Parts: sequence; structure tokens; C-alpha cells
Amino acid sequence: MGLTNAQKEQLLAEVWDERKVQLVCERHPGYGGPPAKPVSGCKSCWQVYWWRTLVKMPPDERKEWLAKIYETLRYMVELVEKGQWDYSPFAHPEITFTKEKVN
Repeated sequence: MGLTNAQKEQLLAEVWDERKVQLVCERHPGYGGPPAKPVSGCKSCWQVYWWRTLVKMPPDERKEWLAKIYETLRYMVELVEKGQWDYSPFAHPEITFTKEKVN
């Protein structure tokens, strides 16, 4: 079932709302929305993944989520120490804003 014209217009209005920010990977433009997964080893994909996860989460669930992230990071450190982790984080993440026009 497709979208109605009204639904399409509402969706486009939300996407092009100047007050909103949409994060996408500059190296893998297809990544930035569900159900896509970050590309393994890509710093930019993982940055998009973590920021999107955080902003979509209800504020009352963030403390529990951060505890899970802590455990994940602890496990990642163990993998790094064993030489089994392929991720290298950004020392200084760069975020750029671009404004595109719809014709």
C-alpha cells in the first residue's frame, strides 16, 4: 500500500524542515536510516548510529541505555587488548551542515 498525496506532502515537509537535522554517513550515503546497519569499521557510520540511537530514546530510558553502553565499551576494550577489534574512533568528530534544495 502506497502513501497518499497528503502523507507524501507531510513526509517531505518533515524531511526538509530547516529546524531538523538528519545524520548520514558521508562515506556511505545509504546509511542514515532504518533498517540499514552501520558499515563495519566505518567511523562515520558508527557515529551516525550512536547519535541516532541517543536522540530517538525517551529521556527516562537513557540511564539504563548508558549502563548497557558502559558494558559494551568494557567488552570492546577487552577485544582491543586481544587484538580482535577493527574499530578506530574519531579523535575529533567532524559534523558539517549542508542545505539542499528540492526542485
